[in-house]
Amino acid sequence: MIDNELAIPEDQPIDDDDVFAGNMLGWMLSLFFAYTIFTSFYVIWWTWDSIQAGQL
Repeated sequence: MIDNELAIPEDQPIDDDDVFAGNMLGWMLSLFFAYTIFTSFYVIWWTWDSIQAGQL
């Protein structure tokens, strides 16, 4: 068995602050991912529109 220093002992529950921090981190990563997808589609649309208009 490998002893992991970061492992939480089974008799010690996870603190509420740690659960809140994990939830907030998940939300921030989700929003950043959605922002990245939205921005990528906007750039694709802008590039396509510029090519069609003959501006590039």
